[in-house]
Amino acid sequence: MKISFVKLDNLKQHEQIEQKHLNELLEKIKKDGIWTHPIVIDEKNNIILDGHHRFNVARKLGLDKIPAYFVNYLQNNIKVLARRKNINVSKEKIIATVKAKKLFPPKTTRHVFDFNLKNISVPLAKLK
Repeated sequence: MKISFVKLDNLKQHEQIEQKHLNELLEKIKKDGIWTHPIVIDEKNNIILDGHHRFNVARKLGLDKIPAYFVNYLQNNIKVLARRKNINVSKEKIIATVKAKKLFPPKTTRHVFDFNLKNISVPLAKLK
């Protein structure tokens, strides 16, 4: 699977973020000075499937682009699980929520991929 660099302006979130986790991740990435985990994006709708906190870290750092895997969300090799017992989720519901310009609460979904997501090492300066 190929990693691409995607502009932040083109991406759509489907979940809110947890501020504490965002701050911790921001400090780690700033300290390390490198980007190590690409986010995962639905190629048709530009929806972030995995990496909401990393996306928001990139915005706080003023980055123009970030590494990403583009996937066909409707393929069977991607599953979505509910992390909250009181909220049912499906791929269709996630897409509809994004199109309605709404967000699920933080950590509502968990996407499971049957392919490996590799770590990388990209200096932050290359993402500006």
